[in-house]
Amino acid sequence: MSTSIPEWWNSHGSEMKVNDEETNKRQVVIENKNASARVKITESSNNRWIVAWSICHASGAVEGHVAFQAAVLQLAFGLASEETGTVNSQATLSFQPSFIRQGNFLDIPCAGIGYDGDPNISIMLDDEIRSAIGKLLDK
Repeated sequence: MSTSIPEWWNSHGSEMKVNDEETNKRQVVIENKNASARVKITESSNNRWIVAWSICHASGAVEGHVAFQAAVLQLAFGLASEETGTVNSQATLSFQPSFIRQGNFLDIPCAGIGYDGDPNISIMLDDEIRSAIGKLLDK
């Protein structure tokens, strides 16, 4: 079953890939090819993970961060399921103000309007991104 593209997701999210040079056992960096959109995930304390993002738009720049519990980070990146769902469920999962995900379409920290200039970042989840997050959590 295919998922239609959510209206809140920005198509630039399909350009997001793991930066292998900066990703290691302490952090995962996901960015587009020209680094105008970047997400960095690092461990904080008390089993919490900081997800920080920055985006440079033609109209300016935006950045932010949000703290995730490990279980919520797994849900966001499609590595775990809710009691009623399955991994990569087509249902929309929303943990505001942390993330919204429908299938492989992820927005952090919330849904936007899908246009450049939104204060949120869109990521198209793939096996490489899931694997990097899984390894980070399993360290």
